[in-house]
Amino acid sequence: MNSLSFGRYALSIGVVIVLLTGCGRSQPPIGGLGVIPQKTNERPPNRDATRSTLLYVSDPGARKVFMYSYPQLQLKGTITGISTPRGLCVDPATQNVWVVTSYPQDQIIEFKPGGTHPIRDLKLGGGPYIYGCALSPKTGDLAVTSHNQGSDPGGLYVFKNARGKPKYYGAPGPTMYYPYFVAYDSSGNAFIDGNGGQYTVQVAELAAGARKLQIVTPQGLSGDFPGGVQDNDTNLAIGDEKSAVIYRIADGEVKGKTALEDACHVWQFFIDGDRVIAPNACKHRGRVSIYNYPAGGAPLKVLDGFKSPFTVVISR
Repeated sequence: MNSLSFGRYALSIGVVIVLLTGCGRSQPPIGGLGVIPQKTNERPPNRDATRSTLLYVSDPGARKVFMYSYPQLQLKGTITGISTPRGLCVDPATQNVWVVTSYPQDQIIEFKPGGTHPIRDLKLGGGPYIYGCALSPKTGDLAVTSHNQGSDPGGLYVFKNARGKPKYYGAPGPTMYYPYFVAYDSSGNAFIDGNGGQYTVQVAELAAGARKLQIVTPQGLSGDFPGGVQDNDTNLAIGDEKSAVIYRIADGEVKGKTALEDACHVWQFFIDGDRVIAPNACKHRGRVSIYNYPAGGAPLKVLDGFKSPFTVVISR
């Protein structure tokens, strides 16, 4: 039986996927929400112990990034001046937040925790539309997903140490095209999801040190449209944007799925211990909802008043 590298989620081709009731990490509730500390990584942290925990929400419809205290969910600040803020990602070492925007030019802009003025930005030099981003906890590399123009299927740009000019890795089209989101695991492997044609979701991996992306979609992944991607310490979470479902993949198979009620068009979610925070927009009503994880079901708390929330992340 042939095998594909899937990081520590090694996948054997031809194995029948079994959906099982999964288990997630559970933590004592803090202020009504279960939260866990950021997992350790190989790069030394550089954090202010007095800094508060913030929940960031990008809203391209409002042209703003909102910052809320977490888990209290009180508005603490707003980043403005970014035309189309889409993807957000957090540096595990510094907890600085990066914001992806594609207009008027493709940029990834860095902010200190709680800051509203950019401290650095990276540019791709025109061409693609960029969506999601992630930083490697092992190397500090910054990865950005792209939709290229014309017949180009798009791919992944990687900035070494989050600096300089990126290296481009094309999506393995025609099997996969238009990548949306990306996540790194603790070993420095990057995973992206994208369209696979006929309303399917495909997953590709850029293994640490590899020269190209490789398709590693687990059999049985039945998503209709690519949603968020997150490494959750013991499993890889892949979202289905349209149906508001999160698939959990570990040990080479889909272990289960989390259905989020009263949600649709869920882009990049954020899993935090036994909670998952999901931006969503149903019937032109933008909301950020918090659910039990992996149980899902009805939301525990809801933030209203958004136009088109796209990504949520937590900076500690």
